[in-house]
Amino acid sequence: MRELEGRIRCSYSEEIRMSSPDLAEMMMLDGCFILHLVLKETENVDMNDSNEDWTQVLGRCWIWNLVRYDLLLLENQIPFFVVRELYSIFKSAKERTADILMFENKWKQRVNLEITEEQANDIIELERGQERGNDIVNGVQNEYILVKGSLKLFSTLHPCKTNTYFTFKADQVHHLLHLIYLSILESLEPLPATPPVKEMPNWVPSAKELQETGVQFKKKQDAKSFLDIKFTKGVIEIPPLQIYDYSDSLFRNLIAFEQCYPDTKWHVTAYAAFMDCLINTPDDMRLLHLAGVVTNRMTVDQNAANFFSSLCSHAHYSNEWNYLRNVLIGGYPRSASD
Repeated sequence: MRELEGRIRCSYSEEIRMSSPDLAEMMMLDGCFILHLVLKETENVDMNDSNEDWTQVLGRCWIWNLVRYDLLLLENQIPFFVVRELYSIFKSAKERTADILMFENKWKQRVNLEITEEQANDIIELERGQERGNDIVNGVQNEYILVKGSLKLFSTLHPCKTNTYFTFKADQVHHLLHLIYLSILESLEPLPATPPVKEMPNWVPSAKELQETGVQFKKKQDAKSFLDIKFTKGVIEIPPLQIYDYSDSLFRNLIAFEQCYPDTKWHVTAYAAFMDCLINTPDDMRLLHLAGVVTNRMTVDQNAANFFSSLCSHAHYSNEWNYLRNVLIGGYPRSASD
């Protein structure tokens, strides 16, 4: 951790007023805790093993959900390269120990002779010399395990899902919240190089008002992201979204990340603003609920109608590069004269 101190301090916008030993200790403890949870999702854990923390009293299970929520708070993020570095150390030590034990057992069976760790290491180097070319492949696989395990750790939180096919790499991830953000944006089509000629509308009718003009709402099937909204032939297709009590915190932190991080496209912010326009009254909420678009699983029914309006206050995004402009203007014009 001492070697990473410079990168760690540069990863935060504010000055870290901690001594080098204290910062290194904090990053090691937090990183190991995150790594522990991630590897639990990637390894086969015996649920009957009384030593595993997953098998504690059922009443404590909700604590792990609280831990997941806290891990996605913007102010709780630690650089993902810290987790990667710890995993690299852990993986190397684990493989080295396994190799030593394997070769010790192998040679004891053959010649009934005790060998030292140094001798075992020499044998390992000889045996594994031909496998040097696989190091790169193994490194990529290890990085994949970290990303996949992290996504799986938060897969029970809506709207997070485990994305089986993702193209981003572990070295592109800044922290856990950024990882979730990348997985949400993974399936979206890239924006065109130039904005459309038509101007974006300054006002979007509510769901009830749109229904009265003949627009229909339909649940979008097999959507990979809740952001994937389409508007074709008078039908707005919106991926289903389940709203829980913790959804407010999750959306707020995703939007806060978009607002704070440079060169971010503000897609989650634009989505929240669009849904805020659609849902003005409980009748709008009911309409979308009956269409299978929004399911309220909050403990207080009234909060669902105000869910998106509370998210969008003081948030900013660009209308010119709004990813939903195709929905709002009804298609891209082919030329300025169209």
